[in-house]
Amino acid sequence: MTFGEEPRIGLESYVLPKSLVGAAKTEEEIEEFLTSQEANDEESLNRDGKNYEENESNIMKHFSETFIKARKEAASGQTRAAAKMTRRSKKMLIPLQIGQNCTLRVPDVDRGPADPKNFLAVVMAECEGLYTVGCREGKLSSKFTTADLQVISENLLSTDEILTQKFL
Repeated sequence: MTFGEEPRIGLESYVLPKSLVGAAKTEEEIEEFLTSQEANDEESLNRDGKNYEENESNIMKHFSETFIKARKEAASGQTRAAAKMTRRSKKMLIPLQIGQNCTLRVPDVDRGPADPKNFLAVVMAECEGLYTVGCREGKLSSKFTTADLQVISENLLSTDEILTQKFL
């Protein structure tokens, strides 16, 4: 007994079509059917193999062309995206003027629970898109981009009020 069933003996134990099991009278008929099935299988494998080789050779001929085309499309897409990003940033981030007042965000790590999130600063100098800013206590040693600074409309602080000798 295997897996709770009695083993089948005879034609039912083979994987054969039911029509063949009912129609086959002799062992020779079954062998003839199995041989013809094997020949059909080999023929279809050979035919599929030839088709596969033909398809593979066609694909390999155009393989390098496909890669070159995909690379060109990717490069042009990246160029378009970069141009779009620079246009957007130029539109949104207007260059600052020297003496213009702005606020600078203090990182959460550097401030206590009662300290303000931003502090008042004034633009002191500009060099290649980076701005040197100062506050009442002195000049900041770091340089900042336009994205780091938020412009305010009132001029609450002037460059004359900044201690330029003291760096923070």
